[in-house]
Amino acid sequence: MRLRGKHIFHLPLTTAGLVLWTLSSLPVHAQPHAVITKEIFDQLMKELSNWDRWGKDDEMGAINLITSAK
Repeated sequence: MRLRGKHIFHLPLTTAGLVLWTLSSLPVHAQPHAVITKEIFDQLMKELSNWDRWGKDDEMGAINLITSAK
């Protein structure tokens, strides 16, 4: 919209810009990371592994999760 040759911005657009500018100037604090030991890593790999999930002769792997219903 124009008023006497000047542009008038819509309030929501101006407000959104102000919010984004404010958020971009806030400091970002890094979260501390948990220490993962070799023992914890090995345990997680064993618990989360899909090897032998469908039997030793399986060649399809995770494709077994795709059913006709999906």
